[in-house]
Amino acid sequence: MKKRITTALILMAVGLFWASLALAQSDATDAGQENGAYDQARALYQQGQYDEVVKLLAGPAAANAYDLKINVLLARAMMAKCEQMKAAGDKAYRYEIKQPYIIGIRLFKGNPTLPEPYYLIAKSLLINNRPYKASRFIEKAIYFSGPQDPHYPEYMMTKGDCWAGIMARKDRRGYDHAKKSYEMALSAAGENSPIAEQLKARLETLEKNK
Repeated sequence: MKKRITTALILMAVGLFWASLALAQSDATDAGQENGAYDQARALYQQGQYDEVVKLLAGPAAANAYDLKINVLLARAMMAKCEQMKAAGDKAYRYEIKQPYIIGIRLFKGNPTLPEPYYLIAKSLLINNRPYKASRFIEKAIYFSGPQDPHYPEYMMTKGDCWAGIMARKDRRGYDHAKKSYEMALSAAGENSPIAEQLKARLETLEKNK
């Protein structure tokens, strides 16, 4: 009787071992597939193929709702697409921009000390013509990042965009805050940064519109 029980326990242990091994291998395969999708999506994002990025990452982002890397890239692609739609006069962007905003809120709730979720919220609000509220969220992104963060110049540029939008609403504070933000962004980014020309163009436009 004891031998039967011992044999049964051994078989059960072996079965659990192989089951756990199979599960680990499955998880590793899923992780590899997600990393592959992310790398492909990142390349497409850099090429400006935002619809393709959304197609690639919508599934993985839904399955991993708090994965910062996947969800941030997805939201950034969505926002870039909305900016193109807005520039083209397609008012459907007002509906589309809700999605990256929701992603930002979800990531913020997952970890309220990360700067990127605040940026997603701020940028979404700014695209949707709400510069006052956007300015409050971009301040939090700046607070939780600091000058050492590689995204800091982009956050400062977005802060400048918020205040430029506020300036357009005849708020006298807008010009000074926007100018200072753009200058700080340019200083942090450096003259050879990919966004340097964008910042210089914004400063020129600001001067013309003051």
